[in-house]
Amino acid sequence: MATTKTNAQDDGSDTGEIEHVRDRAGLDAEPPEFNKTFPFEALDRYSTKSMDRPANAHLARFTLGVSSYGLASTFFTWGVHLIGAPGKQMQLIEKVARKVARLAVYAGTAARNPDCQPCIAPLAHDRRFDDASWQHWPNNLIYQSFLLTQQW
Repeated sequence: MATTKTNAQDDGSDTGEIEHVRDRAGLDAEPPEFNKTFPFEALDRYSTKSMDRPANAHLARFTLGVSSYGLASTFFTWGVHLIGAPGKQMQLIEKVARKVARLAVYAGTAARNPDCQPCIAPLAHDRRFDDASWQHWPNNLIYQSFLLTQQW
């Protein structure tokens, strides 16, 4: 910590000396250009900020502006709650097993009979799979897998 002393009598008061304390950890009120520091201190101050800003910009682009810490916290909280709920874990495992079995039966049936009925139909307002190309292999398995996963 560096201290500078000024004489308070210069401004007309007679209170004596006032001590101003300046923290060199980057919490100064004035920009680093105006601080009288040694060159090696100024380089350190610039390098950390010049590295942090582009890294944060790339991270924001990857997370679409959502705080990465908030996102990680959400998934961590969800995982902790799931770990503490063994009944919910069993329910999710059973649902996955049923849906995998449905898809496997459909895949076997579709291999023998390409005109078979799908194992799950899209909702009435969902027009994404109306094209005839979705009814042929491998697109039929892709869209059936997607709909089962979406329902899970």
